[in-house]
Amino acid sequence: MKTWRPTGHGFLFALMPLIVAACGSGASSSLPPAPRTADEACLAAAGAGSWQVAVEIGRANTSVLAMERDADIASCQTAKSADLGGYDNTTVGVGTHPVTSPQPLTYATSHVLRDGTPSVLIGRVPFDTATVRLILGDASTESASLGHGLWLAWLATPATPVTI
Repeated sequence: MKTWRPTGHGFLFALMPLIVAACGSGASSSLPPAPRTADEACLAAAGAGSWQVAVEIGRANTSVLAMERDADIASCQTAKSADLGGYDNTTVGVGTHPVTSPQPLTYATSHVLRDGTPSVLIGRVPFDTATVRLILGDASTESASLGHGLWLAWLATPATPVTI
């Protein structure tokens, strides 16, 4: 009885049709394209459900968004890819912040730095609100952007507000 032992590259060539078939020779191995807009990136990262982008603030190659779905608020921060062809670095935080009637001004959530200092703040407002202003500990003020019953502030210098 003779035992077949592969020598050289003959064994690899014998397996080549199996390897090619298993890998799908005609299939591309590239990743799907990155979302083209900040809201597309955030909605995809937030997952299933009927999220609505309420307000967006964009700076250079990064954007922060406040989104809502029923009693839930999502905060999202997303950055453009290195080639600026889309958004590929996205983080989302979701929390339940019930809507009350009448809706008061609330401070619902924030993105904080490692030292605990807020840099992005989000809350609910009555729909007819015209302005939300934050007064910070150094007496400086920041204005929030408003949309669909939410306010969003991305502070130029991270700080804890003393009055909203």
